[in-house]
Amino acid sequence: MCTTGNYDTESDAEKDFDMWIEQNDYFTMLKEVEGEYRGYAKDKCSVRIDRILIPSEKLLKMGWDYGAIGVEIKKSQVRLGRVVSQMIDYTHSEFYDPRTGLVIKPRLIFVFPCDLELGGTIGSICSQNKVGFASIDSYGALHLDVNVGGTFARLGSQWNNDHIQKGITVGMKVGS
Repeated sequence: MCTTGNYDTESDAEKDFDMWIEQNDYFTMLKEVEGEYRGYAKDKCSVRIDRILIPSEKLLKMGWDYGAIGVEIKKSQVRLGRVVSQMIDYTHSEFYDPRTGLVIKPRLIFVFPCDLELGGTIGSICSQNKVGFASIDSYGALHLDVNVGGTFARLGSQWNNDHIQKGITVGMKVGS
């Protein structure tokens, strides 16, 4: 399983993602944000995430209650194994707002571009670790998906209506 889309370079993917964020007033975007891994390692480890998105007042009034989110951007056709591992590390990390120095702990981490519907083991691992997939559809909406194709949030649309379509679906019940 790999990232999706038609991006030959990470820079191409970043340009599309950044353009969407900048053209919509849903988030304040922080780029290349430094932080520290606070997981199970004995020593601190420096990390850097591609984007942190802080919800705007407008988005909060629309019902966004997920806090800040992180986004790791890759070129198309990158195998997901190492990417998911990297994103799980970010869920155990704290990042520093370069404007204020305040600590930001994103609630969820997404990889862009990735519009896969994952079930089974990898989907379960992703949902348990608050890892999801982000894509921009042909209508211009940003999808933030978690596990088994369950839409976490869909922002914007071809009609440019401001709305959030949400309803997180995570995990699969297996066994009795």
